[in-house]
Amino acid sequence: MVENRHNTELGSTSGIYLHIPFCKFKCPYCDFYSIESGDEDKPLRTEFVQSLLKEIESTEENVSEVGTIYFGGGTPSILNGGEMESIFAALRSKFSVKSDAEITVEVNPGEVDLVRLSSYYSSGVNRLSIGAQSFQEEELKTLGRIHSPEEISDTVSIAISAGFNNYNLDLIYAVPGQTVDSVLDNVSSAATLKPNHISVYSLTYEKSTPYYSMKENGELNPIDGKLEEEMRNSILVLLKEEGYHRYEISSYSLEGYESKHNSAYWGGASYIGFGPSAHSFDGKRRWWNVRDVNKYNKIMKSGESPVAGSEELNKEQLMFERIFLALRTSFGLEIRSFEKEFNFVFGEKYKSQMEKIKGLSVSQNEELITYENDRVVLTEKGLLFADEISELFAP
Repeated sequence: MVENRHNTELGSTSGIYLHIPFCKFKCPYCDFYSIESGDEDKPLRTEFVQSLLKEIESTEENVSEVGTIYFGGGTPSILNGGEMESIFAALRSKFSVKSDAEITVEVNPGEVDLVRLSSYYSSGVNRLSIGAQSFQEEELKTLGRIHSPEEISDTVSIAISAGFNNYNLDLIYAVPGQTVDSVLDNVSSAATLKPNHISVYSLTYEKSTPYYSMKENGELNPIDGKLEEEMRNSILVLLKEEGYHRYEISSYSLEGYESKHNSAYWGGASYIGFGPSAHSFDGKRRWWNVRDVNKYNKIMKSGESPVAGSEELNKEQLMFERIFLALRTSFGLEIRSFEKEFNFVFGEKYKSQMEKIKGLSVSQNEELITYENDRVVLTEKGLLFADEISELFAP
């Protein structure tokens, strides 16, 4: 039996994250742990699924109810219907999954068929997140994506035929060579497919990725900051016109279709992670698994714990994290509950920070933050400075 990882009491309603570390092709901008995996690697994937089942069955974290389940990666849709069903059987055997739980699987265009998505739907999956990224052939090549624009709409059609009526489309902007017009064409093309949710991320250059090295070597030229801001503002305007509201920096949804899983993260909820590199959080402590699927399989086979490290967050760190995550959202920070949890008066403790934000607002000739109705919320302009503003609250 795998030794107890922490034996902690998680929140009454928690989330579960499962990391599936396989991709047909590793995108050069991606910093998430995954390995390229073809048909010849089926034995490794089979062994991984058995390890994942063992980790789920052996965990001793105490959760009364599970409100969200999210399969990320990697490319979770590499799992076949039988493998997905066995994972759900293990989860439902170990945890009490709410009847209305949001259950999401990430899917790559062109890599699933009706049989696979229908089996997912029958297993209980009720939400898909489709990695479109762009509807422009050249941009997809730049991003290292192996699907075509046509396969995005084909995948949406297959999803609908399989029974799904809740799906997200991921897009990336600020891609080298991209223009405001091509960004708007991507967003418009996505909206035409009528997803309930659209995530639009700015391309980042993480140090461990090929893209970062290419940028440092001058092989890639990042988009100018002003042009990126123009793209961001144009995206916001167009999606508003299409009926989507921005409830987080990169997240837009139709009313009632906000991601419950991600919203729980931003609200500081507890969650359990399974699989290599997966993280967990119980409200005070964070821990994470080894970042290597072969090592993960070996550890699980030996009956040991896959946890590679952990940290206990002190009060100041917890407060900062709560503020940082809340200020990313349109809901902002709810002051009274925050003050009750940490036992202080917000306006007194953060007086100097609020004065600095006020000064920044003056320099921008526009309010960046509102402090009313018992909430602190960044304005649309303020979201452009979210990282800079949040850092003011750092311990």
